[in-house]
Amino acid sequence: MIISEELAREIVNTIMNLLHRNVNIFNREGIIIATGHPHRYGTFHKGAKDAVDTGKVIEIYPDQVPQYPGALQGINLPVVFDGQIIGAVGVFGHPDEVRYIGKLVKAITELILQYDSLQKESTSKHALKAKFMDYVMATELKDLPHQATPVLDRTVQDLGLNTDCFHTVSILAVQSLIDRYAAGYGLSYLLLEHIEEMILKKCLDSQLLLDSDIAQLIDGRLIIVKAFDQAPDNEQLHQWGEKLRCCIREDQTMQLACGIGSTTRKLEEYHLSYKQALYCLKHCTAQQPLQTIYDHEVLVNYALEEASRGAARIPLGDLRDRLKETNFGSAEMVNTVNCFLNSGMNIKAAAATLGIHRNTLLYRLNCLQEETGLDLSHSVYDAVLCKLLFHLKK
Repeated sequence: MIISEELAREIVNTIMNLLHRNVNIFNREGIIIATGHPHRYGTFHKGAKDAVDTGKVIEIYPDQVPQYPGALQGINLPVVFDGQIIGAVGVFGHPDEVRYIGKLVKAITELILQYDSLQKESTSKHALKAKFMDYVMATELKDLPHQATPVLDRTVQDLGLNTDCFHTVSILAVQSLIDRYAAGYGLSYLLLEHIEEMILKKCLDSQLLLDSDIAQLIDGRLIIVKAFDQAPDNEQLHQWGEKLRCCIREDQTMQLACGIGSTTRKLEEYHLSYKQALYCLKHCTAQQPLQTIYDHEVLVNYALEEASRGAARIPLGDLRDRLKETNFGSAEMVNTVNCFLNSGMNIKAAAATLGIHRNTLLYRLNCLQEETGLDLSHSVYDAVLCKLLFHLKK
């Protein structure tokens, strides 16, 4: 590590305001890079150079000053970071008077350097996570410019993401948690940072997340790219998701909805898992606060919605337009058909749910068949077609 002059100046100003003594910071060559005596900036100091070279404290008494070019009386101590001497600090004054002050200055300097390093490391990793999440949330890799792919590869490598593992994207709605803290402390960037750190610590401590997993708080949602050694089944995903919800929520009254996408080993499919997790999250309810894309009803509806958005949208749109002149789109018929399909095409169950006689339901379905040709009672294809048309209308 090299001490930057900007950081060195901040350290000198901070310490001098506390101790009211002139302090110098030197690089490994013994050059003053920050000082309370501006005229000495950039000059050589033999006492500091000796402290760096020997790793020892160099005390310079008034009668010894001529032996140390560029020096004044005082004490000079090596600055150590990660086991290496990276420079030195010096305090002006008689050594017998500033000896303990020098030790304090050295300790403060090393602590500030360590803190600064941790902050830079944290900021760098946060920036990498943000860049990676941008790809996960918004980009299909095949649409990236050619030069962006190596950048993504380096980002994945720097994050330590093992692409040989199975990964799934999950999204947890934590806005209620944020609102609770904001009510007491006011909403700020620092509060959001604290909440993210608190959530991730809880998840790491409970081993629901590992250091190799990637998680970030974005717009009131905790987005997680979770790694699994083996492909989890739906039950395992539900168990993990439920433990995640229980770990983060602060009491039983806090409902945290969670959506979980598909599992994949392909980096280019992460964005699909995110899209599916988002779909699941939007369809969570108070009764079902956790949904995965592998839940049968969710998967069918998602597949139908995706199909209605693709090339099939054209013929489906044509059919929908032809059905506009029938009662297919009426509120009563839509409710009848949806209830019939959601009841597993069971006449008795659907009639009970609708609160009508089974003959009334059969009459409505017969009318629908006569007007549209859709025979829901006997054709599973017509039933699926109805579901597609309803999704198309959305």
